[in-house]
Amino acid sequence: IVQLLGCGKREEGPELYLEFVPHIFNSKGTEHFIEKDILTLVRDVARGLTYAHAYGYVNLDLKWSNTGEKETKFLILDWGLAQNTGEDGYSTPIYRGTPRYMAPEVLTAVAGGRATLSSAADVWSLGVMIDMLEYDVFFETYSPDKEHCIRREKPETPTQQFLQQLAKDCLKRNPRERISAATIAKRAQGMIDQLGYSTSHLQRQYPTMPDLASLPSPHPYSVRGEPSSSLLSLVG
Repeated sequence: IVQLLGCGKREEGPELYLEFVPHIFNSKGTEHFIEKDILTLVRDVARGLTYAHAYGYVNLDLKWSNTGEKETKFLILDWGLAQNTGEDGYSTPIYRGTPRYMAPEVLTAVAGGRATLSSAADVWSLGVMIDMLEYDVFFETYSPDKEHCIRREKPETPTQQFLQQLAKDCLKRNPRERISAATIAKRAQGMIDQLGYSTSHLQRQYPTMPDLASLPSPHPYSVRGEPSSSLLSLVG
């Protein structure tokens, strides 16, 4: 999970300062990952969800554009719609999100109905993400705004078969029948170990955040000694 470094206050409300993540995934881009990277990505996102779910929080907007890569980690970035489910589940209607990734019970809530939401909603979203994975051209097909939304034929590999089954176990209409994020992380790590992959993926080179200590003082990212929105754009 992306780390919160601090916060500030402006006239229009609070602002959050997050750790710098050099690469955010864009569903319209063409990310190239080998199978080891894909398994690591699934594992890392599932681990992040496991941590949040352990404290009762549900992301409710998990999607590719809300995930990113930093050094040897994949991170969940955006928690703006997150809710604490409490003991009985979160049942207040929500009004925003990304329909393509929403679980059936979340769509019901967004449509104005009342539905009990739980961590299973995030598992559905991760299942959608897994189902969208492409090995040759990441995100290239499977988009509803394109003429051809059918997955291209590819040779069956152990990883592909594993991901297909994993997606099926996530995309159960009944939330109680879906596997947990902890189970997803455990299965992904087991597949990584089975195939003999190392625990971290191939590190790519991205721009890094400049050292603020090297900037002139007072540096341009502060206003009256307090962080400004310019700092927010730099670090998050």
